[in-house]
Amino acid sequence: MDDSEEKSNYKLVLIHQSTPGVNFGKHEIQRVIGTSPGQVHLDSPLKNTYKDGQVIIIPQYSSVHIKPEGTIRPKSWDGKIGGILVYFCAGDTLIEGTITSKRV
Repeated sequence: MDDSEEKSNYKLVLIHQSTPGVNFGKHEIQRVIGTSPGQVHLDSPLKNTYKDGQVIIIPQYSSVHIKPEGTIRPKSWDGKIGGILVYFCAGDTLIEGTITSKRV
């Protein structure tokens, strides 16, 4: 197995500084190469500094179809986490339904 095949098995995460303060709104996408209790190990150093940031696993799909009766929404923002919808799609995305988000 070459390096690119091996890395494709690791999860992607979005790291986002969602609470006000230093670097508010900054974000980056990283690849997780391992975990240990209370830690997430990434394949490269963080580009930003985060305090109380969110780490969101990015689901990956070959295609996405939101049917007319369908709705997707992120977890509601509670002042610390939620409010972000993210996914990667390698193929087509067809949105016939609704994408929505609301603040608590």
